[in-house]
Amino acid sequence: MNRSFIAHSPLGERVKFRSMTGQERISTLFESRVRLVADTPGIAARSVLGKDMTIEIDLATELGGAGRRFISGQVTRFARVGKDDGDMHVYEAVLRPWLWYATRRSDFKIFQFKTVPEIVQEVLAPYGFAIEPKLSGSYRNWDYCVQYGETDFDFVSRLMESEGIYYFFAHAKGSH
Repeated sequence: MNRSFIAHSPLGERVKFRSMTGQERISTLFESRVRLVADTPGIAARSVLGKDMTIEIDLATELGGAGRRFISGQVTRFARVGKDDGDMHVYEAVLRPWLWYATRRSDFKIFQFKTVPEIVQEVLAPYGFAIEPKLSGSYRNWDYCVQYGETDFDFVSRLMESEGIYYFFAHAKGSH
């Protein structure tokens, strides 16, 4: 059976895609809520939390579309939300980018004689995810820059905004 939407997750074929809502903009954290169905009532959240899930969308239509699109994110919430009209159990997974983890930690740090791209790299390095800078300008060295009780996300967002740097997430199967 051909499906237009396929959920790729640690759960494998145990779950099937049902529906999805979400939003995505430049320089913001995306969020997608994915509804999945399974004939299993007790799927443990710990089996998917903190792991990647990718929704594969087949763009081919009778009108001539072609190709595939992927929406990929870290599962930050997973719960059984009910049953459908039949015997299938409905689950909801919330997908967010890895950068969302930076909203969960705040810190107090001082940076000296560094550019904003260098500071951003240093602050986000402990999260262990790849950053692919595509910078076209040169950036000034800050004599003194302070993260004062801000989350890592708020801090790097503030710095990037002040320098006119934007970011986005490029979705692929298994990564973003």
